Amino acid sequence: MDMQQEHHDQPPNSPRQQAATNHQQQEEQPPARRQPPARRQPPARRQPRPVTRQDIMQLAYFSIYCSATSLLMLHVAYCIAVITFPVTIAIGTATGFVNFTSVHIQIPFIDRHELVRVKPWTNKVINVTCASKGGVTINFNSIEVVYQLHSDFVYETILNHGLNYDKKWINDKIRDKVNKFCSSHTVQQVSIELFDEIDEKLKGALQSDCNHHVPGLEIISVHVTKPIILDSIKLKLEQMEEERTNVLIAIERQKVAQKEAETNKEVAVSEAEKNATITKILVEQKLLEKDGSKRQQQIEDEMYLAREKNLADAYLYRVTKEAEANMIRRNASYFLEPRLVGTIGGDNTTIFFGLKVHDHHLLEQPFP
Repeated sequence: MDMQQEHHDQPPNSPRQQAATNHQQQEEQPPARRQPPARRQPPARRQPRPVTRQDIMQLAYFSIYCSATSLLMLHVAYCIAVITFPVTIAIGTATGFVNFTSVHIQIPFIDRHELVRVKPWTNKVINVTCASKGGVTINFNSIEVVYQLHSDFVYETILNHGLNYDKKWINDKIRDKVNKFCSSHTVQQVSIELFDEIDEKLKGALQSDCNHHVPGLEIISVHVTKPIILDSIKLKLEQMEEERTNVLIAIERQKVAQKEAETNKEVAVSEAEKNATITKILVEQKLLEKDGSKRQQQIEDEMYLAREKNLADAYLYRVTKEAEANMIRRNASYFLEPRLVGTIGGDNTTIFFGLKVHDHHLLEQPFP
């Protein structure tokens, strides 16, 4: 009793002490052998529930609801693509447009929307028939017109010409322009001679009308297929084309022959001019040689003449001087001899004898 009372009097262990006690007991116990996991049993296949009439009615109601909702949403909201332009129409009148890509709302059963292309588009007009200037029927299998409506003119164009503006100003106009072109030209001109000009002429005519009536519509290009004509006329045209080709060949041959003749003539003229130039050069060379010889002879003659003249002048001068000397000599002897004789025989004669007579004695003796 005392031990039980003492055991009851002890305070209870704390949680930490209980955890330590449990851990110690687990360490003292031997490890238990691990049992392999039991295999899972496959779940039992559920039996499909039979379709009831209530399920069918619910599915039908859900389908009708989805369809109605889709139709209403398609009628209320519409999306605008980048390559198109929206036009809202209320009771048959275009009321405005939006110039950006987005989602818009319309009033059901009152408004409707139309998408107008603003990128380059091609209209193909088939089976275009016309009559030539001579009344021959010509048929074009197809004519393709590439055009573009600018976004700034969408509202004005739809308001004035409607949504089918291209049918009016392109498809119908192209037939009228082709008829006018064919009626003013022959079959040969339309199918052969002027066929490469039809595209540009039709483009210019369409663009002129569009600039006047539909300013925002640009005609980019026009492509016309080869015209189809009757076999008989086609055969005649082929014959005419063959004859025309033969004539052109003959003309080209004539031009070639004429060109060859002109070339030969030019060669002959060039050869003659070359020979004449050579002859002229040779003649001028000979003349220059003659002139050189003549000039050389003239110089030699002038030199000889000058030499002879100098000799003659020298001889004349010598002879003249000799004559003058003789004259002086003759005159002196003529005057001196008689006087000398008279002096010797006169009273004033002084005769000196000796080996030498001094000059001053002679000079001192005056003449009578």
